[in-house]
Amino acid sequence: MAPIAITRGGCGVFVSPPHRPLAVRTILSISSVILLLIVIGDVCFSANKINKYTTDDINELTQTVLRLSQALHDAQIDNERTHHELELVEKGLSDNKIELNWETHHVRSIEESHRLMKESMLDQIHKDQINIIDTTKAASDISARQKQEHEVQLTREHDENIQLRVALAKSIEELDRVRRIQKQQQQQQLNAPIELENEADRSRSERNEMSGNKTSNTKSYERLLRGGSSNYQPGDGIEIIERIRRDDGVTKIALRPGIVADINSDGTYNLVKLEQSNLIKSINRESFRSYSVYTSGTSAFYEHQPKTYIPITIVRFIESSAKPGLEVHGNYLFTYDAEDKEIKVLHEARAMLIHRYAEDGDIDP
Repeated sequence: MAPIAITRGGCGVFVSPPHRPLAVRTILSISSVILLLIVIGDVCFSANKINKYTTDDINELTQTVLRLSQALHDAQIDNERTHHELELVEKGLSDNKIELNWETHHVRSIEESHRLMKESMLDQIHKDQINIIDTTKAASDISARQKQEHEVQLTREHDENIQLRVALAKSIEELDRVRRIQKQQQQQQLNAPIELENEADRSRSERNEMSGNKTSNTKSYERLLRGGSSNYQPGDGIEIIERIRRDDGVTKIALRPGIVADINSDGTYNLVKLEQSNLIKSINRESFRSYSVYTSGTSAFYEHQPKTYIPITIVRFIESSAKPGLEVHGNYLFTYDAEDKEIKVLHEARAMLIHRYAEDGDIDP
C-alpha cells in the first residue's frame, strides 16, 4: 500500500500506514523530512530572489520544520503503541473466541448427554412401572390362590377335626356300653344265688339297652348317659364350666360341650373337651354340669373356626342316629344374630360346636 499524504501547515507529509513494519515507517519518515527540507529550501531560495526574506524568517521556517518532524515522530510512536494495543486486543478476542467456541461445544455436549440420560431414565421408569404392575398382579394372583388353598385346607382340617371328635365320642360311648355290660354281668354272677328271680328282668333290661328301645328301663339309661344329680358315668354328655374375663373387665361363665371319659378313685373325673378334642384330667364335679338340649330361643355361640365364635340363637335341636340321651351328638338349627331380623336364614351345625354363656342359677352340677 502506498504512503498516505497528509497536508499540515501548507506542506505535504507522507505517513506510512499503521500496519507496516517500524523500519519501513522510519525510512519513509526520514525521506519525508528530507523532501520537506528540499521543498522549503527551494521555496526560501525563490523567495529570497523575489522578496528578499531575512535570516529570521528562515530560522522560523526551520523551527517549524523541526516541530513538524517531532510531531510526526510522536505521531508514529503513538501509532505504534496503538497498533500494538490493537494486536493485543485482537489476540485477546481470538483467544476469547476460541474459548467461547470450546465452551459452546462443551455446553452442547453436556446438554446432549443430559438429553440422552433423560430419555434413558424415562425409558427405564416406564419399564419399571410395567414390571411393578406385572409383579403386583402376579403377587395378587399368588396371594389369592394361596388364600383359597389355605381356606380349603382349613375347611378340610376343620371337617376332619369334627369327624375325629364324633368318632372319639362314639368310641367313648361304645367303651362305656361295654363296661356297663361287663359290670352288669359281674354283678349278675355275684348275685346269682340270691337274686335268681330277677335274672329274667336283668336279661330283658340288657336286651332293651342293647337295642336302644325306650322301655321301662329308659330313665335309668338316660340317667347314666346324661348324668344325674349325684353320679356321672363314662359317656355322659356334660357342659364344662369355664370362667372367662372379657376385655371390658366383666367375668362370664362359658359352658363348653364335653363327655365324661373316666371316673378316678379320688372322686374326680377325666373329661373330653369336644371343642379341642383333648382329655382334661382330675376335674371336680363343681367344674361341670349335666348337658341338656338347648331350647328354642337360647342365645349361644357357634364355633365357626377354632377360637372364633359367632353369636347365634337356637331354633331347634335335631336328634342324630345316636342312642337316646346322647343329645351332644345331635345337630342344632340356628340363626346368626348379626343377620337382618326380617330375613333369617337357618343354619345347621353339630351340637359339639355350639357353646353358650351360663345364666343365673344355670351352673348347678
